[in-house]
Amino acid sequence: MAEFVVQLYSRSLIRLSKKSYDDPATRRSVFLSLPYAQLAMFDRFERVADGVGIPAGLVVQIQLAATDINGAIDLAVGVAGHALSMMSCVTMCSVDFPLPIWAYESTPGIENREYRYCYYEGTGSPSPY
Repeated sequence: MAEFVVQLYSRSLIRLSKKSYDDPATRRSVFLSLPYAQLAMFDRFERVADGVGIPAGLVVQIQLAATDINGAIDLAVGVAGHALSMMSCVTMCSVDFPLPIWAYESTPGIENREYRYCYYEGTGSPSPY
């Protein structure tokens, strides 16, 4: 089994930061160590002016083992979906289905790594800013 890292984005009313704007001093993250995956979650900020960002969903980064990159993306979507669903129930806030942004193979000691960037026609791909 190869190791992969997959980054996903979900539009959400959930935010981890206590402030309604981006303040590097108060940024927060969530880390879950599951038996089959490592999950890190961060606020995604959207720039509205120079140096001003407002929360615009969540970025989820997952490290897991899979047979290939397609399987890793499928597994990561499922893991992120379950974690976000749990957070939605606890916070009583809406959350959209997670969309993959990119994935790459992170297996130690290999020379050539597979990388996949997801582009959504008409909208591009959400920036993790």
